Amino acid sequence: MLGTACSRDTNRIEENTLQQSQEQSVILQTETEEFDIPATKESSLEQEVLLALEEPSETAGLSEAEYMEEPTEASEERIEQLLKQAETDADQDRYYIVEAIDNEEANKRDTDAKLFIKEQYPDYFSSTELLERGIKYGHYEETIYSEFADKNNGYGKYYQMGKILSDTTQRIYMGTSSLDDDDVMEQLTQLEELLRFFYRDYYGNNSKK
Repeated sequence: MLGTACSRDTNRIEENTLQQSQEQSVILQTETEEFDIPATKESSLEQEVLLALEEPSETAGLSEAEYMEEPTEASEERIEQLLKQAETDADQDRYYIVEAIDNEEANKRDTDAKLFIKEQYPDYFSSTELLERGIKYGHYEETIYSEFADKNNGYGKYYQMGKILSDTTQRIYMGTSSLDDDDVMEQLTQLEELLRFFYRDYYGNNSKK
């Protein structure tokens, strides 16, 4: 009887030990699974970040200043309006101006454009109004004399004068260039030479240069 009781106690101990071992195994497995879940999420996030870094950026290659001065949609639309208006006027006036046929409206628009370029030099950039007039008047002259773009005569020089002014004022207006840029200064120097060709040393307001 004593041997039988001892055997039963031994069996109970073994069963309890086995049950505890199984419970600990389940707990350990559960803890491992819970620990693995955030680790998997973190790995996925790292992959997304790496993929995002590999994608080309729209502002890649731009300096911070250039990125901050990126043209706005409103400024682009305004320039398009000015260019279109200049082209409309030039298309109406070209025949009269190029053929030197008297037409009051055409003569006035052409004279206004030429006087602005001459008398406002070199201050085309100190206000939005001046920039917009520079864009419009410059493009007007450029369009009027576009067929003489490759000619080294008066009409060809009027074309160059208008193109330089329109291009430069557009770049300053859009913020893609500044007056300190070497190419902008070079263009203004070319414009000065053209003004000297047409008006000698006269730059408006009876001033000498």
